[in-house]
Amino acid sequence: MSFGHRQPGSTGCPGQPVEPQAWSLRDVKWRQVFAGQDYANWCLTACVIVATAVVAGVAEPHQVPYVIWDARISYPLNSEVDTIPSWVAVFAPCMMLLLTVLVGEFLTSRRQHASITQACATAIYFFLDGVQAFVMSLLLTQVFKVMVGRLRPNFLARCQPAVPNDATIPLQNVTQAMLWQNQYPCTDPLGMAEEGRLAFPSGHTSLSFVFTVYACSYLIWVWHWRHPLPPRRLTFWQEFRADLINVLAKAWMLGMLCFAWGVGISRIIDYQHDPSDVVGAALLGSMIALVYVLRAIPRWKRVTSVGGVGTGGRWAVDSGDVEAPIVAQDAAAGGAAKQRVQLSSASGTHDAGVGSSGA
Repeated sequence: MSFGHRQPGSTGCPGQPVEPQAWSLRDVKWRQVFAGQDYANWCLTACVIVATAVVAGVAEPHQVPYVIWDARISYPLNSEVDTIPSWVAVFAPCMMLLLTVLVGEFLTSRRQHASITQACATAIYFFLDGVQAFVMSLLLTQVFKVMVGRLRPNFLARCQPAVPNDATIPLQNVTQAMLWQNQYPCTDPLGMAEEGRLAFPSGHTSLSFVFTVYACSYLIWVWHWRHPLPPRRLTFWQEFRADLINVLAKAWMLGMLCFAWGVGISRIIDYQHDPSDVVGAALLGSMIALVYVLRAIPRWKRVTSVGGVGTGGRWAVDSGDVEAPIVAQDAAAGGAAKQRVQLSSASGTHDAGVGSSGA
């Protein structure tokens, strides 16, 4: 598979020409692609996966008291009716992120890369960072579900409490009705009562939003901050074409966000969550996505500057990393000093030669 050829003298960084390289998957240097990935973040993600498994397998949800006459938890159990299947709510946003990153690196930002190896390294970096944001969202969602223990709208249908025939409901004293002696045991044969205590926040919504918000933030950066402004005024049709592509990118972002909101709305329609569960999950997923993408963007050039993928000092200076500018500036200063010494030596030799010939 070939993506064409770069012109001779073109470069991924201004002012630093490189040798022309073919954009073919056969020419990808995979060792260099994985040499500069963010392995420290991968270690954090591995710990998060272990913590998520522990929370899901060991922790029990907070036991919130309930009353059998509470209409908020008396909705029917529509377990056979799933407006959006669980796998679609996660798989579709993940594929949206993957498609966004591939288009952003191999088409929109193609001229920013010196070779296809750089493009592959950057695409893998951003996609895996989005997946790691998903894993973090999964952990925090599970932890908050267990801590809050909020009842789902269909909790009574899940629980099927064993209410005695002679039971009395003290409506005059709501506080007394919430006592533990009035908490009738569940008789559900499938063990769905515990799952009915995990309403806040909505897991489907938070996981959908973490992917879509990450993809939208990445796309905004690609279109509005990553590319420099054109050095000259474009013609009408060139500007129209650029604006049209920009509008299509905005429509794609709105479509991804609408899909995420559709996932949240489907959870309300299916009587799985209250609106507040969905809103809280959307905020949680969005915040996690922003934390990850705002950290990933200033470090992306460091990925291509390790293992010979990048073009050296300029990539390090522009990377936004904490240590990289200092190292690059020191190297540049040392190179300039060495060049001055060589020029001085050459000048002294030339003067000496002139003096000898004059003598």
